[in-house]
Amino acid sequence: MASQEFKEAITLRFKELYDLLIRRGLARNNTELGNLMDVSSGAVAKMLIGERIITLEQTAKLSERTGINAHKLLTGEGPVFVEITEKEDAIAKLSRMMNDGTIPPKDGESIIETILELRRDNTSQKDEIVELNQKLLKLMQRIRQG
Repeated sequence: MASQEFKEAITLRFKELYDLLIRRGLARNNTELGNLMDVSSGAVAKMLIGERIITLEQTAKLSERTGINAHKLLTGEGPVFVEITEKEDAIAKLSRMMNDGTIPPKDGESIIETILELRRDNTSQKDEIVELNQKLLKLMQRIRQG
């Protein structure tokens, strides 16, 4: 069974996450947040006041569906979101700049190659983060089971 200190910390982080998801428009209310975790709005309300804590399965669903970092929710460490997307794709912007003559094609191609290399590295790191989050969730399950 989880300690009272752990429950209070999870509740606090869940409240902060709830507020952030509301501000970002990823959920408008308890019902929508509950839908993201496959629970009722009443269950979300109980999580917000500390009567119950989010389960590992619910954490995994919320992470998968919103991009939040499960490690951040469970431990308080790390970035809130696993992935941050850009409003405009850099390669598309560079291509337009090359086409309209704003940037020489040779320079644009060099920059695009660099971007593609960085994206490959980033994808590899994201895969590692996902794998670590899954291992963390399994470890937390084992700890909770005794």
